[in-house]
Amino acid sequence: MIYTYKNIDLNLAKLNITGVSGKAVATKSQEYFCQNLTLDLSTSLQPVFSIGSKFVEDYAATDGIKGSLKISYYLTGEDLLRDFFSDDKAEVSGNLAGLTFAKGRVLNYSLDASPNTPIIVSTEIVFFDQLSGQFTPVFKEAPSIDVFNYYNTFVDNLSTGVLGKDINVFRFNYSFSSDITPVYKIESGIGPSIPEDINISRKQASFTFDTDTVTGILPFSGQKAEIKVNLKNFTGLIVDTIRITGNISQKSLGTSVDQIINNKITILQSNVAHKTPLNAAISFTGMVKTN
Repeated sequence: MIYTYKNIDLNLAKLNITGVSGKAVATKSQEYFCQNLTLDLSTSLQPVFSIGSKFVEDYAATDGIKGSLKISYYLTGEDLLRDFFSDDKAEVSGNLAGLTFAKGRVLNYSLDASPNTPIIVSTEIVFFDQLSGQFTPVFKEAPSIDVFNYYNTFVDNLSTGVLGKDINVFRFNYSFSSDITPVYKIESGIGPSIPEDINISRKQASFTFDTDTVTGILPFSGQKAEIKVNLKNFTGLIVDTIRITGNISQKSLGTSVDQIINNKITILQSNVAHKTPLNAAISFTGMVKTN
């Protein structure tokens, strides 16, 4: 029997370690209605040659299993996956029509908003283990849900001195990415399989928007800027907020015949924590010689 997209159901959950048992417990979950979906599993194999042989049938694993779930979907409100931008300890668990994975991490996330167009999110989740469970086709009608549009956003300019007082934002893109590396330990006789830990190092977010406000100043060290985007439901209630504070890294001015002058600006942010760490005082006095 041939199954189609409507036979696949995707649920993601946020896992946190609670209590003294040390076991991960689902603290939040969300059902996703995707435009498209790709689930990949791969492993690195190296052919094993004997002395004098030209052909082999044996292969040895040189790394563990890497799984990847790529999805794009319409934004319908508060998004579970944005919880992971500043939370390194939590894990993503997924259930795709009965096929499940655990200990996933959000590798990248991109949100696009344009006038008169539904807001679309594209994201990739990586995990380092085999899938469990068995594929079970789903036969049910999708519920009726409100899809967020550019109409549901309000861009709050918190840097009027740099970006101008009256900016009109035509469209914007918010992107997040992180460096994720599995850490393996040596297992006698069988090689690496499941990582002992997953290291999340550098993170970066960027906010690119188009505006009719023309500003040409850009020092080589960038300019500090801050923007907040409020996501409102159809009653006008704010349900989620995206905030980016960083340096302007690029400005691009362009136009064409009978078109408005468009200024594309990109803000980069490397600190994606909820609370910005503060240093009370830092001073550089050079080297001090001691006896």
